[in-house]
Amino acid sequence: MYSAQRADEEKDEKERESTWENRSKKVKSNEINYNGIEIVDIDVASALSIERKKSIGGDSFMNSEYILEDADTIKEVDWCSFSFLPITRWEKLGESTFCEIYIDKKTQRVYKVVPITMKKNYVKVQHTMVDHFIKECLVMERMNCSEYSTKIYAWYMVNSRYPRELIEISRDWARRNKNQAENIIPQANNSSGLFGVIEMEYGGRELEKLDWSLMTHRDVNMIEDELRKCFYVMNELQVEHRDLHQSNVLVKKNSNGEYSVKTIDYSLARAVIRKEDGDSGSITILQTNSKGVIYKAGPILYTNIDKDLSWLFEGDASTDPHRSIYKKMNRTYTGSNRWRNPGPSNTFWMNYLRTWMESQIGNSTQT
Repeated sequence: MYSAQRADEEKDEKERESTWENRSKKVKSNEINYNGIEIVDIDVASALSIERKKSIGGDSFMNSEYILEDADTIKEVDWCSFSFLPITRWEKLGESTFCEIYIDKKTQRVYKVVPITMKKNYVKVQHTMVDHFIKECLVMERMNCSEYSTKIYAWYMVNSRYPRELIEISRDWARRNKNQAENIIPQANNSSGLFGVIEMEYGGRELEKLDWSLMTHRDVNMIEDELRKCFYVMNELQVEHRDLHQSNVLVKKNSNGEYSVKTIDYSLARAVIRKEDGDSGSITILQTNSKGVIYKAGPILYTNIDKDLSWLFEGDASTDPHRSIYKKMNRTYTGSNRWRNPGPSNTFWMNYLRTWMESQIGNSTQT
């Protein structure tokens, strides 16, 4: 009985992996309309020999270099349902205002479930815009080059009702974690019916939730050393996290007493993914339909905090110390489209985390 069940599970895993390989794919140039100009139907392999070609849509022209570039950056992601995911093996790991976090009891992989929306804002449940979700996933893929970031294995866009199994799991978690629970019935009021799901590795416990009464200055120094390496690699990859407070750093302590550090949550991050090409946007949603979403990724991925998350600058730093860094970023970054430009935010967050950890040691010593 067990072996048969195990064989079925392995078969399901292989089918999911095979399906995933085909989910995020290039879109042929004749399949979409880009900013009102239909991309010409040509063979990309022979595009270098074509200098200019008139578009089907009218008088606009595109050169072959532009077509080649778009062939690499225009992608389609199909919708799937929750039944595509191994939710029967999930248990709830935690939550935030914007998402639920589950862990697969068999594989120990973590699943972040985020309610998403195309355009509309909803009152009862905070939804993440689709382009923001895609941007976060692409930045995580970029950060797979770093051992100091939680690895992303896959990401999905779900168009189905929130499963009753997960609602029951979350209710049970809320009963056991009354002080932490925010979403007693997670996303029950999700008006869009759409979700983004990130499948990633388990990186450890949040820095904020370590038992600081047992921590020493030596522990802080070891964690700080790992954070310095983390920021060094991040800078080398041309990534700014822009939201690296104590809840977005995961920590593990191994058997010989050494610490490993991994970062999560790239919803505010900026990342350079290819050579600059003017002032293009971050993620542009080109088309959505019942099958999926077609998008174009710009060379620089970023979140326009002024437009979408300006409330971050309004918080009380006395109750949420990391709010002071948002405000410092707000004072430091200037100019038009300022969040597209690079800045010193990684340094701000490194200094903040060092000070925050030292304060926790001080507080535990006093008590």
